[in-house]
Order: sequence, then structure tokens, then C-alpha cells
Amino acid sequence: MARWLVNCVRAGGALIDHLVPSVGRPYDDEMYASRISVALAVLLALVPLGCPSDDDPAATDAATDAAPVSDGSVISTISLDELVGACIGASACGVKTYPILANCVDAYFDLFLPQGLGPVYDAIYRCVYEAKGDCTTIKACYDERGACDNTYIANCDGTTAIACDLIDKKVYALKCDLAQLECQVRSGQTTAASCTPGVCYSTFGTVCQGSWLVSCVGGVSEVEDCVVQGLVCKSSSATTAACVGEQAVGCSQKFSPSCQDDTAITCVGGKEHHDDCTRHVMRHTRCSGAQCVAAGTACEHSFNRCSGAQLEACFDGEWKQYDCAKLGLGPCETLASGANCGK
Repeated sequence: MARWLVNCVRAGGALIDHLVPSVGRPYDDEMYASRISVALAVLLALVPLGCPSDDDPAATDAATDAAPVSDGSVISTISLDELVGACIGASACGVKTYPILANCVDAYFDLFLPQGLGPVYDAIYRCVYEAKGDCTTIKACYDERGACDNTYIANCDGTTAIACDLIDKKVYALKCDLAQLECQVRSGQTTAASCTPGVCYSTFGTVCQGSWLVSCVGGVSEVEDCVVQGLVCKSSSATTAACVGEQAVGCSQKFSPSCQDDTAITCVGGKEHHDDCTRHVMRHTRCSGAQCVAAGTACEHSFNRCSGAQLEACFDGEWKQYDCAKLGLGPCETLASGANCGK
């Protein structure tokens, strides 16, 4: 019974910590009260069903599915096949073009996840993957809303951020609420609308909110998820914080970055950081020179190419082949820059 109660408290604490702002989070009282109510309501609804015990295999599996892993990434709700297939499909339909397919995968792990946008892009990529080459549906998945240039004025439609991608010169809409975020437009940044925890003020500084390092940029809170990088968030004052190494061991004056097998050992913010390269996703899975590098040598961030009707892309220093037909797309086509599956 005691262990059951402890697990209930742990589950409830984690839920409230996720839904409710910690001290310093730039929410107003009404939003704070609303999130407290939601968290408690969900927790009370779950209690009659029973809380997981430490020796419950199903509970352990569920926790593993949602938990961060030490390679600096989190286990997302989409599979790697869905992610890569979506990148190929979006490129084939000209929605988002990736002559180097690895750039799409890198953006997901290095940009979207650290910004707390994983659930938003998981929904987009799953939608694209399931469209199986239907370009009309794929454009709808991205909620593409026409052409734009640097004169475009970004805006928010409730919790949906509507902004101009100046690289693609197209307007896209992002459903921020999928990641439990809201939409705000930063002051002085007219083309971009942000998915954010909320507004903030110049005195806000930089604070830890769970695993998030939150700073104030243009009157809008900006998120950096430390755990996605395999780090932890640590505060040094009420308005100062940073992502630091996850190890309890501090870095002495004699510390020297190194490789321990395929784990890169470095110093981040005065604490040791152990980055297990083998757990990276399709990139930099070997340690050399105290950093994670590509395991293969056949290619290096190379343009996509065709192998007959199949698409080949460079990941982790090796060429990977993808069957365009299985993705509902036409045979591979060589383009001015790289190659991709046909429509």
C-alpha cells in the first residue's frame, strides 16, 4: 500500500510539474489556477484505476516509452520510419525540400525537440507519412497557407502560430497547443510567431522550469530543453540558470575531454557530461576526439542520390536506401541539387 501511494504521489507530482509553472514562470494567476485544476482533475481520475508499482511490467514499459534517454534525445511518439518517410514525402511534393535528407532529421532532433515542439512536429510528420505521396494532403498536414516575403506580418489565431518561413517563402501554421504551449509574436520580429510558455518581462532573467531552461527574448519566453541534450537544468540564482552536465562529478582543473569506448566525456557548466554516441539516432554514433562523429566513411553530409528507382541518402557516414514506391511516390529523380523520390 505504501509503495502504491508513493507511486501515486510521484505520478501526480510529475503531472503537476509538467502542467503547472514553477516559481518565476511567466503565467498570470488565471492560467496558473486553470492548469492546477486540470492537473488535479486528471490525477483524481487516474487514482481509481490504480497507480503503477515498481514491479509492474506494463507500468515500466509505459514509463520507458515516455522517458528521456541519455543520448541527448527523447523517445518521440513517431517511429524513425515515419520521420524519414515524412521528410522524403514533403520533399517530393515540394512542401519542404531536402536535397540532403539528413538535414530534415537533424532539424527534428536538434531544433524542434529542444524547443519543446516535439508533439507539434510528431503530428505533422505522422500526417505526411500516412498520406503516402498524396501531395494535396501533405500540404494540408503542414497547413501551408500561400507565399510570403519579408514584409509578411506574423500573427496568432488562438494557440495557432501563423508565420512566414523566409527560406521556403511560404506561410505555415503550427498548432502550439499540441505541445501545451501558446502562441505569441516577439516584439521586433514581424515575420515569426512563436510557440511559447507565455509572455515575459526584462526582469525575468533565465530560470529552470523542470528540464526547461527558459529565457526572455523580445517579451516572449524561449525554451531550451536541457534533457533533450542529455543535460540537466541548474539554477545559480533566482534569475540565472544554465544547462549543465548530468553527472554529479564536477570538472577538476585536471579534467580533459575524452572517449570511453563510444561515450564522449566532456565538461558542460562545471559538471561532467557523458554522451553515449551509440544511442544517437542515425548520426554520429562513434566517439573520436572526445566527440560523437559519424561511424562510417562512405559519405559525409552528402547530397541524396538515386540508385535505380530507389533513393539513397547519407546517414552516419553510410548510404541508406529507401523504396520510393512503398512511400506512395514515383521513382527516384536526379535533381539540380541532389535527388528525391518523384511525385
